[in-house]
Amino acid sequence: MKELFKSKILKFGVIGIIIALFLLLFSGIIIIVSLLSIVSNIGSKQVDIISSTNLEGDDPNVQMVKPNAIYSDEYLKLVNKYVFNAYKNKGQIDGYASLDKVVNNLKSGSSSLEEAYLKESAEFKISSTLRPFSMPINMKEAKYISSYWSQERGKEYHSGWDISANANTNVYAPADNGTVVVANFPSKTNSGAWNGNTSSCYKMNNEIHIKYNFNGRDYLVVFAHLYPNSSKVRVGDVVKKGQKVAEVGTTGCSTGNHLHIELRLDSDYKKHTDFFKYADLNSTFS
Repeated sequence: MKELFKSKILKFGVIGIIIALFLLLFSGIIIIVSLLSIVSNIGSKQVDIISSTNLEGDDPNVQMVKPNAIYSDEYLKLVNKYVFNAYKNKGQIDGYASLDKVVNNLKSGSSSLEEAYLKESAEFKISSTLRPFSMPINMKEAKYISSYWSQERGKEYHSGWDISANANTNVYAPADNGTVVVANFPSKTNSGAWNGNTSSCYKMNNEIHIKYNFNGRDYLVVFAHLYPNSSKVRVGDVVKKGQKVAEVGTTGCSTGNHLHIELRLDSDYKKHTDFFKYADLNSTFS
């Protein structure tokens, strides 16, 4: 009788161990799937173009301008004049304003897009030192701003800023205490793979994603089209402001050497916002 009792206890013990191992394995699978989902959410989102629903405006009280193609060329000239050329010539910008604010000002009574731009840029100049990021590229070494955040591209919108520069121009971390969450360099040759199919050429994009947290809010800075094998960081590295992380290139969906700078918000990183809104545009590296 005792032997039978021991046999049953042993049998139930083995079954219990098997169940426990199964639950442990199942929990492990759930954790792995969750981690992969997080990594995918951070790293595999296509850069360059997004839908309008993923654009966060410069001001929640200002309606985003959609479509904006009719203002595109003139606005880009204004940004180059008052941001890029001003800094390159005298080391200080003359002012910056996002397109949504400029056009809404224009509709409110300004006589021209330039007048609206100058009115809206005054506030930015006053508060620029309060912004957490520095420009990640030496603006005096760059060539010009080739594309702006929220620029209309067909039915979608540009998700960041493009700054044209020579190949191998240094790219720097824009702030302290950033954690590298993606350092993906699949392309081994510095040649854009643009063929009209963004899903295919994106796979050859060299990019680095750096996660920051300021005042309890998460920010993800994305650098894209980077030069092959130029990464100076690995996933998990904590970077310092001004630390070189890579070099400018033309990989992925690209037609020439430039740095694509993108800023995503909050823990899911689905919302893309204006990097210039959060950058001290008078602060750069050499």
